[in-house]
Amino acid sequence: MFQRGLIVLIAGVCLGLIPSLASAEASLEVHLIEAKRGDSPRVDPALNGFKKTFARFPGFNQFSQKKVEQKNLKLGESLAVAAPGGKTATVTYRGVSKGFVKLRFKLGDLEMNVRVHNGGVFFHGGYEHDGGRIVLAVRARSMVSGKAPPTE
Repeated sequence: MFQRGLIVLIAGVCLGLIPSLASAEASLEVHLIEAKRGDSPRVDPALNGFKKTFARFPGFNQFSQKKVEQKNLKLGESLAVAAPGGKTATVTYRGVSKGFVKLRFKLGDLEMNVRVHNGGVFFHGGYEHDGGRIVLAVRARSMVSGKAPPTE
């Protein structure tokens, strides 16, 4: 009985039928966004896909992309992004479970586990910088059962 279960598990992994084990790679994008208060609203064209979310940042009406870094990561690998003010944001890929990409997010002393819908975006309110705020947006895509999630 044990041997049969082990054979089924190995076959499932080899054929990609077990998504949480088969999706050992993900594509991550980390956007560093400067949010400021200004006389008139302005959103960097590179950030148009985030406009609806920016409406939920009270007191800020100008958003510009300072940096974006993208990297494909294998299970357990990290993407570290140097941020303004000498900070570093680090995102580690931890796998996929039930349609969510699991990440470990670290910024300064803050460290937390995050689950993001596959292909979705996680926003972190960031930190104060130069009269505004540095906001982080992390998009995570992982192959699940051989299919990539839809893109925007």
